[in-house]
Amino acid sequence: MSNNNDQKKTKAKRLGIKSVLIHGDNRLAITTFGKGNAAEIALSTDTKGDEIKDKLPTKVGGGQVHKIAPVIDVKGKDYQGNALEALLNNPAEHAGEDYLKLKPLLEKEFFGKEFPNDSIRIQIIHNILDIQKILGLYINDIIYVIDNLQGDDQDESKLANILGESLSTGKVKDYLKRINDYLGFFDSAFDFTKKKSEHKTTEAEESKMQKHNIGVLRLLGAVRLCTAHFKNSTFLFAPLDGLDKTLKDEFSDEYKSEFTTEWAIIEQNYSKKINNINNSFLTNAKKNLHIIFDTLKVNDEKLRKDIAKQYYEFSILKKGKNLGINVRRLRELIFELEPFKEEIKNKKHDSYRQKINTVIDFLLYRKFYESAELNEIVSQLRGTPDDDAKKKIYNFFSRFAASVVPPFISNILPRMMDYVKNDDKTKDRNENKNKHEFALNESWFTEVQIKPEDATPLTKLFSFLCNFWSGKEINEILTAYIHKFENIQMFIDLINKEGEEIIFNSQYSLFNENNNQRAGQIAQELRIIASIGKMKDDINPAKFYESAVEILGFSKEMTKDYIKSEILNNHPFRNFISNNVINSRRFIYLVRYIKPRTVRLLMKNRSIVQYVLSRIADIPDSMIDSYYQNLPVHKETDKKRKIEALTKYLVEDFSFDTILKNKNGIAENTKNKNGIAENTKNKNGIAENTKNKNGITENTKNNIEIEHLKALTGLYMTVAFVAVKNLVKTNARYYIAFAAFDRDFHLFKEKFKDDTNFKHTIGKYDNRFAITEYFLDQDDKVRYVPDPNLSDAENKKALFKFLDTRAGKWHFTKEWNIKLRGNIDEAKKIHETGLLLNTVRNDTEHLNVLFALPQYVSEFHADNKPMRSYFELYHFILQKWMSRQEWFDKKNKKFVPNPLSLGDLSNILEKFHTPSHDWIKYAYVSLAYNLPRYKNLTIEALFDEDSEAGKNLIEKWKQKEYEKKKNNEKR
Repeated sequence: MSNNNDQKKTKAKRLGIKSVLIHGDNRLAITTFGKGNAAEIALSTDTKGDEIKDKLPTKVGGGQVHKIAPVIDVKGKDYQGNALEALLNNPAEHAGEDYLKLKPLLEKEFFGKEFPNDSIRIQIIHNILDIQKILGLYINDIIYVIDNLQGDDQDESKLANILGESLSTGKVKDYLKRINDYLGFFDSAFDFTKKKSEHKTTEAEESKMQKHNIGVLRLLGAVRLCTAHFKNSTFLFAPLDGLDKTLKDEFSDEYKSEFTTEWAIIEQNYSKKINNINNSFLTNAKKNLHIIFDTLKVNDEKLRKDIAKQYYEFSILKKGKNLGINVRRLRELIFELEPFKEEIKNKKHDSYRQKINTVIDFLLYRKFYESAELNEIVSQLRGTPDDDAKKKIYNFFSRFAASVVPPFISNILPRMMDYVKNDDKTKDRNENKNKHEFALNESWFTEVQIKPEDATPLTKLFSFLCNFWSGKEINEILTAYIHKFENIQMFIDLINKEGEEIIFNSQYSLFNENNNQRAGQIAQELRIIASIGKMKDDINPAKFYESAVEILGFSKEMTKDYIKSEILNNHPFRNFISNNVINSRRFIYLVRYIKPRTVRLLMKNRSIVQYVLSRIADIPDSMIDSYYQNLPVHKETDKKRKIEALTKYLVEDFSFDTILKNKNGIAENTKNKNGIAENTKNKNGIAENTKNKNGITENTKNNIEIEHLKALTGLYMTVAFVAVKNLVKTNARYYIAFAAFDRDFHLFKEKFKDDTNFKHTIGKYDNRFAITEYFLDQDDKVRYVPDPNLSDAENKKALFKFLDTRAGKWHFTKEWNIKLRGNIDEAKKIHETGLLLNTVRNDTEHLNVLFALPQYVSEFHADNKPMRSYFELYHFILQKWMSRQEWFDKKNKKFVPNPLSLGDLSNILEKFHTPSHDWIKYAYVSLAYNLPRYKNLTIEALFDEDSEAGKNLIEKWKQKEYEKKKNNEKR
C-alpha cells in the first residue's frame, strides 16, 4: 500500500498550473485552477510565445513564465515562500501525434474533421470514451449478479438467452421466480410485496408487478446490448429526445402489450426518488433551520428565505463539495480546540452529534463560501507537496475558523439539547415538540428545488442503475462519472473562452445542447444522485439464513425445517447469525457474486487464506495482532507465525459447526450481557450475588469466548470478501482491455477502408491479430539494415542519423518485435481463426472465473506452496475452465471435444497447480498493439505492484535508477 506522503504533487501543480494545451490555429493556453474543477486561462499565446515575448516574464498562477518553446519554464514560490521552478513539456512539440495513430480518426468520429494542432478535443474524446467504458463494465456486472442469484447455471437459463423469448414460453416468468427472494437487493428497481407486509396481493396486482419486473429485465438487456460494442454505445450521448427512444425501440415494439415500456420505468423511478428527497428535506430541515435562525437571530423573512435556499443547496445540491476545502476535516479540528474539546466530546452530546455536525458544517460553508479567506487557504493547500504540509495548513486555518465560530457553538449546544432531545415520557416529548413548533415556508425553496422533469435522460438512466449497486459502488462509479463530465465541461469552456466554437457530430449531440453546458449540468445532477442513491436491502429472512449457514460451511444437507427450528426459533442464535454474518457488509457482496457454498470451498484453500491475511498485514496499524488475540491459544510473537495460526484456524477449525457447538454459550452471552448488574437484581442482593460468584466468573469466561467467536467470524467473512472482490477487480481490467480492443479494431478497419494506400490491408488484417501484426509490419519497413559496403564506423554514423529521423515511427523495440511475432505464432497454433481470443473475451464478459471457482479452487496450489498474487489465482481458474475436456455446443445442445485443444496447458496445470505464464502471453497477444497495456495484463509484477513480485520489481527499478544516477555523477 502506498503512503499518502509518497503521493507528491508536481511542481507545476504547486505553482497553481492546471494544464498546458494547444488549440485552434497554433494557439497555446496555460491554465490555472479555478473554482471546483474549473480552469482559468492565465496565458494565451502562440506555441512559441512570440506574441508575448516583449511582456515576459508573464505571471501565471503562482509563478512567472520565463520561456515557452520548446520547454515551458515557470519560476515562482511554494506555499512557504521557497523558490520553485517547473519545466513543462510544450504540447506543440508533439502536436497531432499519438501512440496508436488514431487521433485523426477519433476526431472525425466525434467532430467530423481532424484537428492536427489541437490537444483539447482529444482529451474531451477520451473522457467520453471512459464514460462508455465504465458503464459497459458495470452493466455487465449487474447482469452477472442477477444471473448468479437466479441459481440455474445452464447457459440457456441465463438472462441474455431468455430476453428474446416470448412470455408465453414461461422462461422469463420462471427466471423471475428464481430471483424473487433477492428482489430486495435492488432497492426500488423491481416491484414486489415486502416480506413484512400483511397485505395479500391480488391476481391483478401480481400481474402488474410481473409486467413491471419483466420490463426491468428487458431494460437491463437493452442497456447491455447498447454498451457491448463501441458503435452501439453512442446511444448514451444522443440528443435529449433520443436516449429514451433508443431504449424504447430496442425491445418494446414486439412486446408492448405484454409489459411496461422500459423508459416509463426509468421516469417513474427517478421521479419517485426526487420527490422523496424533496419531501424528506422539508420534514428533516425544520429543526436544523429553526436552530440556525435562532442562533443567528434571523427574523427577517427575506434573509430567512436566503438562508433556507443556501441550506438546500448545501444539503441536497452538495455545493459544499466544490469549496476546495474539506469542511468536515475543518470542523473536527475545531472540535479538538479549547474550549470546544471538552464540551463537544462530552458523551452527553452523543445522541445529537450528527445534528451538531450538520449545522456546524453548514455554518462553516456559509461563512467561507466565496470568501477571501477561503481563496487564501485553497491557494495554500494547492501549493503543498504532501499530506503532512496540508495538515499544518488545516490546523492553522482551524484556529482562524474557530475564532468566528464560538457564538455558533455556544448558542447551538444548549438548543440542541432542548430542540432534539427525545425523552421517554410521551408527555414531555409532546410538550417539547409544541414548544418549538416551526413553520417552514415551502415557497422558499421553489427557485432551487430539484424538479424531476428538468433532468437529462442520461441522469435518469444512471439513477435507475444505482438500484443495482451498493452504496460504495455508487460512490465509486458516480464520483468517476462526475469527474469525467466536469472535465468535458472544463475543456468546452476553455475553447469557448478562446473564441472558438465546438460542435459535436449528431451521435454525440447531447453535448451541443443548452449552449454547450450539458456536461456540467449532468455532473451536478449526478452529484445529487450520488447522495441519495443508496441501496436498501429488503430481504427474505429464511432464504438469507440459509445462505448465511452455507457461507459458514454447514456440513449437512440444509433444509428449511432445520433453519426454522434450529435458527429462526432460537432468538439468541438467530441474532448471532444475523449480526455477524447477514448484517456484515461482506455478506451481500459474497451472495451477489458467488454461490454461498463456494465461500467455504474458497476458505479451505490454505494458500489463498494465508495470502489474503498477509496482504491485510501489509496495511499500516495492522489488524493481524488484534485478530490473533481471539484464537483459543495465542502465544506467538512473530507476525508470520500469527498469520499461520490464523490461517490454520480459518481453514481447518472454523465452520458453521464451530458456531453451532457454542449455541448455548451464545444464548448465555445474550442473557448475561449485563454481567454482574444482571445478578444484582436478584432478591437477596449482594448475598445472592456472592453465592453465585463462580457462576458469574464462568459466565464472564463464556462471554469472552463468544466475543472472540464474533471477531473470528468477522475475519472469516473479510478474507472471503477480499479474495472474491480481487477476482472481480482483476476481471474488470481484462473487460476494459477487450472493450478498448473492440473500439480500436473498429477504428482501424475504418482507417484501412478510407486510406487508398492500405486497401490491401483490409483482407490481410481483418482478423483478431490484425492491429498487432499491422504495427509489427510497419516497424519492419523502417528498421535500419546495415550496409555491407560501409565500414562499422560508417554504419554506426548512418544508424544515428537514421534514428534521428525514423525512431519516432517505431512502435516496438526489436526485442519486443521478435517476442510478439513468436507469441502470435504460438497463439495461431492453438487455433488459427482467433477462437482463443474470442473465448478469453467471452469468459471475461460473463465473469466465468467466478462461475468456475467452486470446480477448481481446491486444485490451486494443492501442494500448499505460497500464493504470489491475485493475478495468479485468476488465471489458474480461467485456464482450468478453458482447458476442460468438453465444451457445451449451444447450437446442437450437446457436449463436444474442446476445440482449443489445450492438452499441453492441462498438463501444466495438473503438474504445477499454478497457471502457465506463457499461455497468458499467447491468449492476450491480440491486445499487444498497445504494448504498455499488454505488459500490464501479462506480467504478474506489473499487474499487481503490491504483490511480492511487484515489490521486488519496483526495488530492481529503483536500484537501476540509483546506479544510473551514481554513474552520471562520476562522469
